[in-house]
Amino acid sequence: MRHGSKVNSQSREGQVREPGLARSSWFKSGLRNGLALFDQALVSGTRFATTILVGRICGPSELGIYSLAITFLILISCLQQALIGQPYTVYSNRLEGRQKAMLAGSVLIHYLLISIFGMVVLSLGSLVVFMGAGPARLAPVLLVLAAVIPFSLLWELGRWFAFAHIKLAHAVALDFGVAVLQVGGLFIIGSQGWLTAATAYVMVGVGCGLVGLCWLFLTRKNFVINFRAVWLDWKKNWALGRLLAASQVMGVLNGQASVWMLALLVGSFATGLFVAGESIVLLSNPIILGIGNLLCGETAVAYARGGKAEVKRVTFRAAWLMLGSMVLLYLFLVFAADELIWLFYGEQYMEAGEFVAVLAICTFAWAVTAAVGKGLLAIERSDIVFRGTWVGLVVTVIFGLPMVSGAQTFGAAWALLIGSFACAAVQCSAFLWLVRESELDEVSAIQLDPSNPVEEDATD
Repeated sequence: MRHGSKVNSQSREGQVREPGLARSSWFKSGLRNGLALFDQALVSGTRFATTILVGRICGPSELGIYSLAITFLILISCLQQALIGQPYTVYSNRLEGRQKAMLAGSVLIHYLLISIFGMVVLSLGSLVVFMGAGPARLAPVLLVLAAVIPFSLLWELGRWFAFAHIKLAHAVALDFGVAVLQVGGLFIIGSQGWLTAATAYVMVGVGCGLVGLCWLFLTRKNFVINFRAVWLDWKKNWALGRLLAASQVMGVLNGQASVWMLALLVGSFATGLFVAGESIVLLSNPIILGIGNLLCGETAVAYARGGKAEVKRVTFRAAWLMLGSMVLLYLFLVFAADELIWLFYGEQYMEAGEFVAVLAICTFAWAVTAAVGKGLLAIERSDIVFRGTWVGLVVTVIFGLPMVSGAQTFGAAWALLIGSFACAAVQCSAFLWLVRESELDEVSAIQLDPSNPVEEDATD
């Protein structure tokens, strides 16, 4: 027995140190990261191009209205991600065959329900704005968004299925199709003088709808709808995702609070200036969101294979990769902010360059939050994610109200910065505490396992 133990130990040691396996693992990881970054670059580039076209052709005020409406789109999208996408990623990796197909069928029904919910909320929101609670021009845009939301959610559902099974080529195909249709359509209506915040969202619906329906048709065999399982799967998803959904909502409100405070306290013109500057900083999205999307599936698989210790390793690796990238991006944004503003938006937005350097610091907090948040979800601690985003929102509003009133766009940038780092501090400290003894616990478990040959060898 002792001899066998040593042989097994040497065998495992040889496997770990095999250079060919290590190179293969790093190559596959690099390829996945590359595809994830390229995919997110497509998504972020499409949104960036839309923002530029609306801002450059329609002016700061219309860009402000467009950005206020996108808050609702992001909120509903985050609900789907938290209540459908993330739970499906976690649970589908534990199922095979028909059971996985039945879960996918349940998720499809859940998507329809969230779409109906979104349409109702946006219609009611339009009515509330029409009655005087907000900029009057926002009301018709919200009605257009109510018609668009089912198509946008369908496209995003397809993306989440691709990321859940780490099929990044499928995600790239979906996002490339949307990019071509949406940006191409915007150029056409822009050249005809028809581009407004409302018609921009019409083109969002056209692009997402055509691509989403094609995806659903091509993958229809992967869905098995069992209505008895729909409610059971919903309860299971709700148990995991309800706090994550609240966290996502808080995160969106935290990110958009500065925009809304500017709109309500200053006006839509200042809101448009802030959004132009923020869009330059959001050039970080392909890195942060791209790696974050891939990390969702990787941490879920890591927890299933190696527990908290493996989640810790995967999360730390992604966090350091993103932080290193943010250093380079920050230096680029600080030195090139004015030139980028002029290039993309024109001279009427040049004031935005004054606060880009402040907003660029937020990218470090966003990178940490993106990595650690996925790690917390994998170990089923979405409550920590919620607490962190809640703290971030409260801090942003407390500091933002006086800062926006006094310093307008510059104050909004500082409020977002302080709130982002407050959120990152809470989540990061909690994650470090939760995984601090994971490796020690696993070693202890091995030593106490009576069937473990190493333990027998030690006591022989």
